[in-house]
Amino acid sequence: MTAGLTFSEVMAGKFSLEASEPERGASSATDRLILRATLTIPSIEAFVRDPAHQGTLDGSVTFPALGTELPLQAGRFHLFAPTLDPNLKLMVYRGRIVSGGRPYTLHGEKHVRRGSMLRGWPDTTTLRCRLHAGDDTDAPVAGAGILRISMGGFARQLLSFRTVNGSSARARTGAMLGFLSFFTRELLDSYT
Repeated sequence: MTAGLTFSEVMAGKFSLEASEPERGASSATDRLILRATLTIPSIEAFVRDPAHQGTLDGSVTFPALGTELPLQAGRFHLFAPTLDPNLKLMVYRGRIVSGGRPYTLHGEKHVRRGSMLRGWPDTTTLRCRLHAGDDTDAPVAGAGILRISMGGFARQLLSFRTVNGSSARARTGAMLGFLSFFTRELLDSYT
């Protein structure tokens, strides 16, 4: 296996159990949901080759109505995953939590739509989320809202990057450069 990397991200925002659409949940909620996530890509080479650009997602969810630091289970993420719309790529975050013995699935999407570079920051830092009352996204929607990463949170995210599975300094450097090349290429493809 070639080298990969891991990094952390904290996103928070208004979230409501009385909404099924993220925008409505964000505008009507008084409570905040916090997602503390660690994203891991075991092999950068495999990740770049994979059309869905998938990795694993660990971490926790804090939301007053459900609990504090609820562990994410079976988490997955996708970066710049293609859609049927050639002008839209998705960053998808999905994981399961359990509260009061009941399973919930948190599913969030960042919409990266072809257009002006000025949209790059809000597109890549805004996660539209739905919480499903069950083991997958086929279950009914139990709540919705919008999470964002702050400027300070983004700075902490950049400092959290670490390589994994690299047996040499060259492999670890190659993994970091490979990810940066992939991310830059996808941004340029979306916003130029």
